[in-house]
Amino acid sequence: MARNLKLPLEMADGTMVRANIEDLRKHFDMQSVLGHFISGKLQKWLENNYYDEEAEKISALDKDDEELNKKLCAILGVEYTEIDKTDIDNLQRINEKKAILRQVTSDTTVIDNAEWVAFDQEELVDLLDEDVTTIYLYGDKFSIPIRRKDMTYIGVNNPQISINAKEYKEIGDNDIKFVNVTLPERLQPIQAKNKTEYKSLDFFEWINQKYGEKEAKAEKLYLENKFEESIEIFKNEAKSGNLRAYYFLVDNNINAFGSLYRDKEYEIECRKECLKSDDPTVKVQGLYVYPKETGEFENEFSKIKDNLFKQALEGDPFAAFEVLCLKWDNYYEVPEDIMEKCKHIILLHNHCKAINRLGVLADENGNHEKANEYYFMASKKGYPMGQYNLAVNYENGQGVEKDLATAFELYKAAAEKGMIDAIYKIGICYYTGYIVGKNHNEAIKWFKRGAEKNMFRVKLCWKMLLLG
Repeated sequence: MARNLKLPLEMADGTMVRANIEDLRKHFDMQSVLGHFISGKLQKWLENNYYDEEAEKISALDKDDEELNKKLCAILGVEYTEIDKTDIDNLQRINEKKAILRQVTSDTTVIDNAEWVAFDQEELVDLLDEDVTTIYLYGDKFSIPIRRKDMTYIGVNNPQISINAKEYKEIGDNDIKFVNVTLPERLQPIQAKNKTEYKSLDFFEWINQKYGEKEAKAEKLYLENKFEESIEIFKNEAKSGNLRAYYFLVDNNINAFGSLYRDKEYEIECRKECLKSDDPTVKVQGLYVYPKETGEFENEFSKIKDNLFKQALEGDPFAAFEVLCLKWDNYYEVPEDIMEKCKHIILLHNHCKAINRLGVLADENGNHEKANEYYFMASKKGYPMGQYNLAVNYENGQGVEKDLATAFELYKAAAEKGMIDAIYKIGICYYTGYIVGKNHNEAIKWFKRGAEKNMFRVKLCWKMLLLG
């Protein structure tokens, strides 16, 4: 029987502790462990990894016990150090915030960042004093200081904002970005003819204004990894003349998730449509029809570079991903400061394809633990490629304790979403009995599914099985 996916414990140093209590001891920090204790994750982690004695002792602890910290350390076998009672109160407050936020939003990015959510002006001041640069706002009204530069404020419930600025330009000049908030009328940005100024708008609201409600809905679904549902909308949008939709038809054709298979002729046709767009994100997708060595890409890219960088830095996660790819794929030497800002944007929007790519780069550089952190982020959001890559590392014990059962679960999750390499892997597992028992019927089922996606090696396996 397949086991439930074991979620790791994240520590303050970024380590994801998987299944070994020695790793927990090595990377132990009291605040993280207290947080996992209060949320119940610590006990669950111990139970899932068969540390039954420790789990039973943890379950008996009282969060109001004055010697809680000392007892936690004793149970987990680490040296005890003092921690201020206010830290425990803070952790409890974070969990209270998460409980409230779950009632008003399904956005896991907001919930996961509950520590940086201000529920009133006093909490906003505290976060500003801690030099936090991205702050979420949940409340009726907040007063924002204009003197604090390079800040991002994200509204949870579209709060009213007051800020001591005479015109919107002052906000932009100070690199202050507002998302999903209501600004005073005098500070509403004047939309340029090409509608690329949207620093004070939610990204999806900007898409809605420029391309319409259906496009905005489809792009949101796409970021949520609901590919088949979004692609149907994009196809209809493309038919009605919306050129931005072709960007996603190209991207999804490359991935070939869901019931789709990669059709290179169709992909080229869509790229040619992208070339007709004045949206730099879409245009750059079209430029890849030009062979790199001819110089045509470089020549055409020079005409849109500034607009692409501008759109990326103003918050378009797809533009940000394209900028990152320019450097990763050796098409253009993007300045490091722009690369870092684009990474922040793709993480802010949970752009899982980009996050997975960060994992691949870390893997290539031999930093498997960091790679697994990125893969886990993408996998947690249901991104098939992230699930597959995390499975590979679980199978091979790279950056994580080898765990074939967890690897199989992840392979199967990716296969069920149509990831072709995962489909092949599951078929092979059932055919050979690797990880799971041999199951001829299951092997045929998965190979048939892969064959329908036009995957040659799976077609071959399917035919061989049918022939006996």
